Amino acid sequence: MKYAAVLLAHRAHSRGEMRRKLAAHKAAETKEIEAVLDRLERLNLINDAEYAYNFAFYRINESGWGEEKARKALQDKDVASGVANQAIVRVLEETARDRKDDALMEYINGYCRKHGTPSTLKSAQKLARNLAGRGFDEERIIGAVARIFPEVS
Repeated sequence: MKYAAVLLAHRAHSRGEMRRKLAAHKAAETKEIEAVLDRLERLNLINDAEYAYNFAFYRINESGWGEEKARKALQDKDVASGVANQAIVRVLEETARDRKDDALMEYINGYCRKHGTPSTLKSAQKLARNLAGRGFDEERIIGAVARIFPEVS
């Protein structure tokens, strides 16, 4: 329990992350680890739904990540896919997703400032690959690139 408190003092963790870190720290039995995790949940010191929401909110709204990249990162943090999906949907609903292309457009604008505006099909494809790497879905990427650069689509 002490080690769990040390971990939580630094930052929030998902239940899966805590399980993995507690298991790696000491050769404790699974029953002991689960008892500690249950107690932390009862004390509301770990809460996967809130953790996933806060993680997704920051990554999507502040870091410019797409939904898919945020979803994958949450799965890497051992958050159940259902919990991750609910958190992402909640973030998208709360941030008025009629602005849903804001992060996408912000990234495109920054990319164009740094690399220049794509003027060929090859350079537009490179931009699309960059957007996919940021986790934006294919449909939105194609729509944005075609809308902004109709001459290269």
